[in-house]
Amino acid sequence: MTAQRLAEEVAGAAPAALLATRRLIDTAPNRTFDDQLDAEAASIRGLVTTADFAEGVTAFFERRRPEFTGA
Repeated sequence: MTAQRLAEEVAGAAPAALLATRRLIDTAPNRTFDDQLDAEAASIRGLVTTADFAEGVTAFFERRRPEFTGA
C-alpha cells in the first residue's frame, strides 16, 4: 500500500473512531495489558452509540462506502 492510498483510507474513516484509536495508542505505554484491554472495551462501548457507527453498519449492509459525519 502506498502512503497516498493509506492517507486516503484513513481520511475516509470515522473521525470519532480515529480519535479513540489515537488516544488508546498514546496512553498504551502507561497501562498494563489488562488495563489497556479494559480501555479498549470502554472505547468500543462508547463508539457503538454514535451516528457514525450506525452509518458504517448501514453502509456495509447496503454494500456502499460509508459517509461519516463525525457524529
